[in-house]
Amino acid sequence: MAHDGPTRIRNVAPVGHRGAGKSSLNEALLFEAGAVNRLGSVTQGTTVSDSSDDEKARGMSIALSLASLRWQDHKINGGSHHSVDSSESATGRRADAGQRAGREGLS
Repeated sequence: MAHDGPTRIRNVAPVGHRGAGKSSLNEALLFEAGAVNRLGSVTQGTTVSDSSDDEKARGMSIALSLASLRWQDHKINGGSHHSVDSSESATGRRADAGQRAGREGLS
């Protein structure tokens, strides 16, 4: 396969809360582009991005999954992950730590 120039590559990162449909969007994009021959379902545990038994049982992405597809002479790189939930937790911990430091005169 020939190398795609930077003007022909698009990197996308679906972002949203748990259950917002990031994995379903990823699955639909892969299917519509012909990268997969069936449209998987999160509830049925048949998505390309949620392949581990734990992800299937929980009905949510746990690990980052990367995927690429071809669309209108472009290579699209993307994936699925529960990044917003983990980022919100980390942000909350930092905010809590900052409030404690302020109360203790450490700011």
